[in-house]
Amino acid sequence: MFTRNGPRCQRKYNHYLKLNHLPLYVYNSTALRNPFVIANIGTAQSIEECPQVMHARDALELVPLDSLTLVGSLAQEGERWALIKDSAGTVHRVKKGDHLGQNSGEIIAIAESDVIIEELVSDRMQGCLKRQVTLAASEL
Repeated sequence: MFTRNGPRCQRKYNHYLKLNHLPLYVYNSTALRNPFVIANIGTAQSIEECPQVMHARDALELVPLDSLTLVGSLAQEGERWALIKDSAGTVHRVKKGDHLGQNSGEIIAIAESDVIIEELVSDRMQGCLKRQVTLAASEL
């Protein structure tokens, strides 16, 4: 007959009843980021509210930036132009100040192998963030 409180059962499981005391660990979170506060995203600059688009949208403003490819750049009469290919294979010639991408992106600089775009991204809480994105050439 099996009994739970018998001496044989106590001897068999007696070593499980001894608790090893672990050293006390104090968690110090003063140097860590507060998880309940909105984190700063990179070098983005916060803006109160997102401005509305006041110009006629170009074809490149309807396309996400990750589907655009820089295929080349050229200089013509002291002005630098970039050649950007969309997902359909059409090559567009753009210059500084032109708009592209779905987040109100504006070209602020064109170098020989990359294009720097400043776009406005909603942070879903405080308005918009202004951030810079680099569109680099794939095989220049």
